[in-house]
Amino acid sequence: MRRGKSTSWSDFGQAGLHCVQLPEEYGGGGVGLSELLIVIEELAAKGIPLLLTVISPAICGSILAAHGSAQMKADWLPGIADGTKKMAFGLTEPDAGFNSHNVTTTARRDGDGWVISGGKYFISAIDEADAVLIVARDQDFVGNSRSPLSMFWCPPMPPG
Repeated sequence: MRRGKSTSWSDFGQAGLHCVQLPEEYGGGGVGLSELLIVIEELAAKGIPLLLTVISPAICGSILAAHGSAQMKADWLPGIADGTKKMAFGLTEPDAGFNSHNVTTTARRDGDGWVISGGKYFISAIDEADAVLIVARDQDFVGNSRSPLSMFWCPPMPPG
């Protein structure tokens, strides 16, 4: 990337700058989040703050790498690594803010799929994301405590 040349999200992906913590087999650098933080800080010091790097590769990419199915990893991690796909993180709610303990959005099974009900707001990068990772509670969970949190991949602007 030359000085004076306009760079895009894809340019950073092709340079490997926002995927250093993703597994190598999916196009990442195979190191950790500490190394990604160094990249983010250095870019910001040069006047290139990339909030989307914290959201898509760092939060969503790391969650997918650790907990996603083999198919989800294959479908999403290479694109997140090379900058051709972006994800948003749907945590924030009107009455919960970003405190996950107070999330009230629920998910319930419906046949082979899920129905998610609730409200999310102030979702950074939703306008440019290819998908959003939604945090919701399993409505059908029966236990002695608050239902556990789950995450669901959704299109950024689904119908309804």
